Amino acid sequence: MAMLVSYEQRIRKAITEKEIAEAMAMIHELFATIKERRPAGRHEILDLCVNLYYLIQSHLKEESTGGKSAGVQELMSAERVERLHQLLIEELEQISQSQAEDATASNYKIKRVLDYIHQHYDHDLTLDELASYVGLNNSYLSRIFKEQTGSMLVPYINRYRVKKSLELLKDGKLKTYEIAEKVGFNSTDNYYISFKKMYGLPPNEYRKNYMGK
Repeated sequence: MAMLVSYEQRIRKAITEKEIAEAMAMIHELFATIKERRPAGRHEILDLCVNLYYLIQSHLKEESTGGKSAGVQELMSAERVERLHQLLIEELEQISQSQAEDATASNYKIKRVLDYIHQHYDHDLTLDELASYVGLNNSYLSRIFKEQTGSMLVPYINRYRVKKSLELLKDGKLKTYEIAEKVGFNSTDNYYISFKKMYGLPPNEYRKNYMGK
């Protein structure tokens, strides 16, 4: 039980300081530990998840995001620990995306780059293409994109592709290598690596554990 309290304090600190990537990493670590050691019962784990959910919601309101919230009821009705893990990560992703979008409000060219990525993520996007699109040189675009969004350009594109792949995984009609190609990854290996960085496990296992496919 003490271990859960320690994790909650660390995750709470990361979210409060808006270190969302760090919070995600700690949640992945927390649920890996829960799966391996079973340090507490379902009731205690659920209480922790609800507490974190309310904390995340308070920051979502601050970020003024329009994203859909999972809802406490969905947490309460989750039958598996893996589903609790998934729901918390999805909530944090809303903050991360909102931060990236808000940070670009003062920079029209970066906003144009984001819009272009969101429309053409399924193509083989390159730095040359994006820089040419907004009339900047490659190094300057890379620098201001990182300053405005907090992310390097290629990792941002790959995270967006991974998020878009979730609907195709849920659908269950396509194999993972087909999904990788459909959302713009040039290799299945790159898709697997990017997916695991975000969700803590590869897409085929994610589909099996969380979606029953």
